[in-house]
Amino acid sequence: VGIDYGTDWFKVALKQPGASLDLVLNRESKRKTASHVLIRDQERLFGNDATSLSVRFPKDYYPGLKNLLGKHADSAAAQEYARAYPNVLAADARRNTVVFKHSSGETYTVEELVAYQLRHACDQAKAWANDPVMGAVITVPPYWGIHERQALLAAANLAELRVLGLMNDHAAVAINFIANRKVTDPEYHVFYDMGAGSTVATVVKFHNVQIPIGPKYKKTVLEAAVLGSGFDATLGGKVLDHSLQQLFVEQFNDKYGKKLVTPLAENGRALTKLMNCANKVKHILSANNEAFGSVESLAEDFDFRTRVTRSEMEALASDFFDRVSGPIEQALQHAGLAKENVTSVVLVGGGVRVPHVQTRLAEYLGSADKIAKNVNQDEAAVLGASFQAAKLSRAFKVKDIALRDLNAHAVYLVRDAPNVDADAATEPPKEPRVIFDTRTKLGTRSKISLRESANFAFSLSYATAATSDAAPATYAPIATVRVTGLDDQISAHRALSQEPSKVVVHLELNDSGNLVINKVAKAANATTAGDAVSNGTAPGASPDASSPDGSEASVNGTRVAKVDLAFEVDWVHLPPLTDEEVAAAHKRIAAMDHEDALRVALAEARNTFEGYIYASKDFLDDEAASVVWTATEHTTLVERLDAAGAWLYEPEAETAETAEFQTRLKVLKDAVGPIKQRWAEHRDRPGAIEQFKKDVQTVRDFIAKYRQDLAKALEPPLPYTAAELDELSQRIDDHETWLSTQIALQEKLAPTAEAVLRIEAIQHRAKNVLD
Repeated sequence: VGIDYGTDWFKVALKQPGASLDLVLNRESKRKTASHVLIRDQERLFGNDATSLSVRFPKDYYPGLKNLLGKHADSAAAQEYARAYPNVLAADARRNTVVFKHSSGETYTVEELVAYQLRHACDQAKAWANDPVMGAVITVPPYWGIHERQALLAAANLAELRVLGLMNDHAAVAINFIANRKVTDPEYHVFYDMGAGSTVATVVKFHNVQIPIGPKYKKTVLEAAVLGSGFDATLGGKVLDHSLQQLFVEQFNDKYGKKLVTPLAENGRALTKLMNCANKVKHILSANNEAFGSVESLAEDFDFRTRVTRSEMEALASDFFDRVSGPIEQALQHAGLAKENVTSVVLVGGGVRVPHVQTRLAEYLGSADKIAKNVNQDEAAVLGASFQAAKLSRAFKVKDIALRDLNAHAVYLVRDAPNVDADAATEPPKEPRVIFDTRTKLGTRSKISLRESANFAFSLSYATAATSDAAPATYAPIATVRVTGLDDQISAHRALSQEPSKVVVHLELNDSGNLVINKVAKAANATTAGDAVSNGTAPGASPDASSPDGSEASVNGTRVAKVDLAFEVDWVHLPPLTDEEVAAAHKRIAAMDHEDALRVALAEARNTFEGYIYASKDFLDDEAASVVWTATEHTTLVERLDAAGAWLYEPEAETAETAEFQTRLKVLKDAVGPIKQRWAEHRDRPGAIEQFKKDVQTVRDFIAKYRQDLAKALEPPLPYTAAELDELSQRIDDHETWLSTQIALQEKLAPTAEAVLRIEAIQHRAKNVLD
């Protein structure tokens, strides 16, 4: 499956063997599901179920969680969330990430709440396809760093979802855009994606390239190459929602503020209602010049009504619209491409439906001619992710499209001290080194060589102001790596050399945009052939790219062993969830899953019981079937069904368990079932008798034809003898005699009596005839 997890909505698409890409509909038959969850009494609610209760329980309703993944509790994103929603936020004592305090006293991490939504997305796919989800590709904003990506993967792990990879939004849209197209000459398209929480513009070059398929041959494939991107992480449709919400708050306070006992800003329900109203008004203004908003009994029985024009919204959010062209300017600059050379600007995301957004883009481009709307703005990303999932799974044959995506943030290796020991002599910090810059292709591996004389530590960091690849003065650490195995290796070989050892750090920026420290290896000082260690391999030595046999490399006639060093990684900015925290989350998820299963079983039992009552009443109203029951039976059954139906509306039924519904259903079936069976026998018996006679005639025709062939004395001899045919004819006669006798007995009975000649017996005899 592909999952496009957005701030406001998520979509799911899937690929099954023998079928095309398919968008999954949720149980409300909608093509997208709101990205929120509400928790009440250990029950997780999604979609319309959550929305309908969000006003009653605003503090237990969690929308827009995507913007909090990988963020600290004191971040701008967390502060903005706290201003917009009435939830109770706190800081995790160890990780400094956002946690939510539920009204029940429970505390939820952002990862766990997102995990609930990812699990729900997979449940939708499973129900739609009637198959389990084998793997998923999840789309992410290209500006997301390692922290956010790791947080999303942690959520997927809690959801027990196998992630085939993370995929940048623009890459998914580009794959969907080109999947059914052919390209002759290179084309340069800008994908402008404005979602609920952010805006990204990406320049993608589509062209044909040749890739090797062996030592001698190459094949031509279509490549989607990302040349550059720009983004504004806070420019999204939610900004307009918040602006309109604040306008409505001011309007209400101007009119009723002095009459309120509780300030509107402290009324979580009222703020949630106004946010919903603002979202509706925004959507209406995307297609109309004015919109009316109203909320009955917004606060303390005061109603709210307003009228907003499109020009008023544009003036209200003028700062928002002034930023519209920023991402596309950044993207073109990063790609080194003039806007005149752009083939088209493809609009993606719900935010681009706001007319003034398109107006501002046209003003920047100089014309609206290059603005294209030739992709499904809502579904392009999820369909592209599903395509990529099918490709990565290797279980499907899909169009071969090469993808070349870029790293968004330069990663530096920073050496602050020569030794990890507190009492070691200090040296001036070494110059930071760029490992992966903003032109680095995702999926790149890198080796960094260092000269070290003792155990040491280094940081992998982002530049605090990553405006270019030039190393700025300060850095934001991603992780600290402590290499602790070097001292032992140096002591073991101190007699050979006093020179610093060469240490190679093997790093990878994988296809999902995550940073991986594969290993840290030391090349021991050069030795003579006679000094080489036993079997040519030092203790703990491991293969290296420069060592064909995986044990040692030759340097000027001497042999140099490759030794892996022990190291520890401390993800300082976003420490991962501990095993205990993961286990606790899994335990809570399992408990909720169990409660969900009980609720589903209860609902199914109640629905089955109720459905059987209505179906039985319909049966008893069928005039044709009335021949099989007596007046007394009919009266008794109707009374039982009426009593059962009335019980459903009694208080006892509201608290009844699954077993109670199942027991009552069995009682009804025991009473109504024999009458239904009697009608089925009466209705279907003539057809079964007719089919029996046809089967008998088929066998008699076979016997007659076979007797004719026997009379011709054909060679080779036929496998059956005349005596065997006589025996078969006698058996057929016996079956026909049985049927005639049973029909006679049945005809003597009234339709209200239990049947003597049953359809099952007729079909059994017919099978014996054919066998």
